[in-house]
Amino acid sequence: MGGVLKRDIYNLLFPGITIDKISPPDPNPLKEVEYSCVYWINHYCDFYKAYMCTAAQNIPSDSAIIVQFLQEFLLNWFEALSLLHRLDDGVRSIRRLEQLLEEHKEPSSRQLSALVYECRRFLVQNKWMIEKAPLQTYVSALLFSPSESNIRKIFRNEEPNWIGIKPRVENKWSRCLQTLQGHEGAVCAIAFSCDSRLLASGSDDFTIRLWDPETGAELHRLIGHKKRIHCIAFSWYKPNLLASASSDGTIRLWDLETGTELKKLQSAGSCATSVIFSRRNLNGLASGSDYKTVRLWDLETGLEILRLNGHTGFILSVAFSNHNTNLLASGSSDGSVRVWDLDQGSTLHVLRGHGDWVKSVAFSDSSEVLASASDDHTIRLWDSKTGSALRTLEGHSDHVQTIFFSDNSHILASGSDDKTVRLWDTKTGLELQKLEGHDNNIGSVAFYNNSKALASGSNDCTIRLWDLEPASEPEKSAGHESKVDVVAFSHDAKILASGSHDGTTRLCDPNTGSELCVLFGYTVRVTFAAFSRDSKMLATASLLGVVMIWDLETGLELPSFDDYRAPVAFSYNSKLLASGSEDGTIQIWDLENGSRLHRLDGSDVWGVSIIFKSVSFSLDSKLLVSGSYDGTVRIWDPVKGSMLHDLYFEGGSTRSVSFSLDSKLLGVEFYEGPVQLWNAETGTVSESSQATRLHQIQGFQKSLLTLDDDVSRISFMGRDIIWLPPGYRPFKFGATTSAETLESEPAMAKMALSTPSGATVVIGVLVSELSAVLQVPTPTGRERS
Repeated sequence: MGGVLKRDIYNLLFPGITIDKISPPDPNPLKEVEYSCVYWINHYCDFYKAYMCTAAQNIPSDSAIIVQFLQEFLLNWFEALSLLHRLDDGVRSIRRLEQLLEEHKEPSSRQLSALVYECRRFLVQNKWMIEKAPLQTYVSALLFSPSESNIRKIFRNEEPNWIGIKPRVENKWSRCLQTLQGHEGAVCAIAFSCDSRLLASGSDDFTIRLWDPETGAELHRLIGHKKRIHCIAFSWYKPNLLASASSDGTIRLWDLETGTELKKLQSAGSCATSVIFSRRNLNGLASGSDYKTVRLWDLETGLEILRLNGHTGFILSVAFSNHNTNLLASGSSDGSVRVWDLDQGSTLHVLRGHGDWVKSVAFSDSSEVLASASDDHTIRLWDSKTGSALRTLEGHSDHVQTIFFSDNSHILASGSDDKTVRLWDTKTGLELQKLEGHDNNIGSVAFYNNSKALASGSNDCTIRLWDLEPASEPEKSAGHESKVDVVAFSHDAKILASGSHDGTTRLCDPNTGSELCVLFGYTVRVTFAAFSRDSKMLATASLLGVVMIWDLETGLELPSFDDYRAPVAFSYNSKLLASGSEDGTIQIWDLENGSRLHRLDGSDVWGVSIIFKSVSFSLDSKLLVSGSYDGTVRIWDPVKGSMLHDLYFEGGSTRSVSFSLDSKLLGVEFYEGPVQLWNAETGTVSESSQATRLHQIQGFQKSLLTLDDDVSRISFMGRDIIWLPPGYRPFKFGATTSAETLESEPAMAKMALSTPSGATVVIGVLVSELSAVLQVPTPTGRERS
């Protein structure tokens, strides 16, 4: 097998080519080694177990052979498995070998054990992209692996020769094992089967999906609900039975072997919010709804057998007690938790203390402790027998949506709208760990694998699987403390500015990633950043409407302008500044004395204020163009303060506007569709360009690097080259490209990405080398649109 496997074995050339566009060559070089590729590890494991005693002397040499193979051919093997559509088998076989080495720890196998662990982490984390684009094994999978990982060190020479600036990544593997992608809406609910071999997820996309948590493969989809799925639950006694509750007002029972709907129960209200199987009654099921009642059902007949009344708000969560107790807890929008005696059909306790909606309730394994989570940002622990409060867990900074006890109930997991998962010591109430990575609210959490791992579902449409085994944490990269919304390159591409929700603007060297300085000026989100053409000044704007000008040579703040927000633009001679306002005006400022020269009224013919999205000066500073959300584009005389042309495009909101360097053409970029070219003198449409992005500081030009619509792939001249892992994807418009100076040596195109974690990632590609790989002509100068 080692004599056959090699990089790009099908001679595909293009790093972003997807598996659906690949046909095996004839003859197929993988045909003769397909069986070996898929089963070689399984055969080794069988041999190891069968001859462990009699062949113990041979194990060290066997381990050395496997280490040698993995160090030479690991990436080639993963590429081959992708081309053969057998990556899931690769994950399972690696996991089997890892477990075998854990069971029979041999001093001679330590190197192999460490390497196999890294192989699994590498494959599981990158499987989604290798599966779709096999050659990304050598690109994204390598570039975004931890800098100190053995895989990265061993295969450093396999990294693309066309990468000029590598993205800054974590130094070690994080707690996140893998990210499951596929849902097209928020993941509202997750649940594991009793043996942890199956994961189910319910979503805002109206589907339930079944996953293999070991490989991350989607196994099946359950279709039937008409609205959001709020809750799902596996039966304790029937492993192939799943229940789901939805905003369509129904509770549905599913046969997981066939994927068919078995029964549909109609909720009392218009929205079924929660569902849970009884651990005491084989055919018992409880549900909650917006009808303010808890209902118990007989699954054999599908009939309601008990209705519990008492809450004055929606029922948001229900939970059965464990073992021999016959209790049920419910959390409500009325802010209370109720504990019900199901034998009597009456309220046992009303637990009050939360200051807002109670979103989730859960019993400990012994049922002695009841936990509740609330929109008041807290979790409370209660004595279920007496109804007394035990302790309050505080730490989340937003609504707590979900809680889940570990198997021994020593740990409680919680998920919140603050985008974190937190682990708590239930005895002391102390926070043990905080898991970060999701880009949006977390609606559901669940332990699995004997509580050694945890899953979380989020409004970012993903499910993350977390490793909770003791391990050293990766070093937190320097950067902002919260989400970055704004990134901008200086004209000479030597400085990158990033503005964040934490109110700071950070300047760094995009080539090295080293931080140059931090600008403090706001207490709220930074919404815009723009450099002057000489790169000596930076303008920033905040959510509260303050435009600040910074002298980058001294680091001092120049006079600021209140009540005017983004967009902001410098004139090419750096003497004027244009800033937009929510009142539909554009202000023209004299930067030499800080005075306002003109106030340009942007109201339409009916007097309605227009919200501006982009402004830009012509090269000679004699013209100013503005683009708005309603598709209006206007050309102004900034010297006289008058409007020259009022243009309108029916295609939608403008994203960016810019003049050509000779000021004769105007480029207009829209959120949807190609760049439109206008005659700046006549105000008439000139043509539609194939370009999709504009460079305002260099006149408009086609960006060599672009992001696709779902911000998961970077393209070069229209060809996908780098797939972005979930944690490195910016919000839809949180990326910027530098103006490519193709005459310099080496010519490099750069892209900066703002990430939800607060880090800013810069990627640079060498234009000549990449053009050769893609077999396209090397650009020799700025390509005008």
